[in-house]
Amino acid sequence: MTERYNGWANYETWRVNKEMLDGMSAEDFGLWFYGDDIDSSSRELASGLESYVVELVEMDSKGFALDLNKVDWQEIAEHMVRAGLPEDEAEDEDQQGWVAAALPPIINSVAYSPDGQSILIASDDHTLRVHAVADGTCRLRIDGTNGEFMGARYSFDGTFILSASWMFAIEAWDSDSGTLLWECVEEAVPPTALVVFDKEHFISGDAGGNIWYHRVDAEEYHEGFSLEESDHIGGSVNALAANGAGVRASASSKGIVRIWCDEETPDYTHEIELLGDEGLSLAMTYDGKTLAIGTAKGAIFLCNVVTGERTISLAGSRGPVRSVAFHPSGSVLASASDGQALHLWSVPSGELVRTIGGAGECVTSISFSPDGQQLAAGSEGRLRLWNVDTATEAWSVETADKLIEYFRTGRTS
Repeated sequence: MTERYNGWANYETWRVNKEMLDGMSAEDFGLWFYGDDIDSSSRELASGLESYVVELVEMDSKGFALDLNKVDWQEIAEHMVRAGLPEDEAEDEDQQGWVAAALPPIINSVAYSPDGQSILIASDDHTLRVHAVADGTCRLRIDGTNGEFMGARYSFDGTFILSASWMFAIEAWDSDSGTLLWECVEEAVPPTALVVFDKEHFISGDAGGNIWYHRVDAEEYHEGFSLEESDHIGGSVNALAANGAGVRASASSKGIVRIWCDEETPDYTHEIELLGDEGLSLAMTYDGKTLAIGTAKGAIFLCNVVTGERTISLAGSRGPVRSVAFHPSGSVLASASDGQALHLWSVPSGELVRTIGGAGECVTSISFSPDGQQLAAGSEGRLRLWNVDTATEAWSVETADKLIEYFRTGRTS
């Protein structure tokens, strides 16, 4: 009989459970208590656990000195399933079980096509989707292979899409067919944000606090240079903003917002410290004169880009401000906070003009249409389109998939 290790099948199984899965539950992998057979449910979960751990190991540049082929994934899955059952129900295995549940993917970014006819969303379920503005129909879906899509934007002419994926990749996709044009996979830190700011350039930020300046090209990737080389502060880049004249801004988890006004140098022009807070979202007017900052503690600031000074603080927001967006005219700012209606603010007065939608939904990304008549809002598993003038909903579509499908197969249908 094979000797067990600390109550587990072997050392490898014990270590993986202790170091990589401790504290996790079947619900984390999209399995919820229902009424099926524990054995079949744990077999389904075992495959997801293996895929999850292998992906984590591949992300770790130092590697994981352990033979994963020796791990008893079924034993870990059964342990996880039983641990989640109420005591009086866990004893009656024949009557209880787990099934895959539809977990709504979080929409990380929302962006309009240059012609205003399509809305592009990037989600944490490893997909990009393009929805028709006319009726919300999903006309294109792109399944990524480099993990969660952190953000995506159209090129200036709308012929291709640029995306940032958690598994260290920047990609370009044909906007009509969804064909991958090129990808750049870095063995450093994952990208967290991306913005296109003119016909020839885009910038990306990563979890290590680096901000990269790239050249736009549908044919091939061109290596960029770092805007943070002169004075790197670390922390994750939470948000980026830019206009078409070369003005750029970044917000980091260290509570620092930086502004670059000179396109020819990596040296920043202004630095704004958010003492005891961190910037979660940024937006810049088309003329590059005003910057809006949304913070983790619910503050919204307007800043003068030329001087780097805060000009006004907007009152009335509660909870983290996940997204801010300027109307194309620059006269209105929209903001999205956890559990609140969307707010429209007058610029530069800071007066609350109107609210859109109801409280309760966690909106994670918003974007005005090019003509300013509509506002797209992405949340957990839902994309809504609002008419700005009337504050009425034009349409709403669900974007939910079963995330457990990814853990089983490495892809979503």
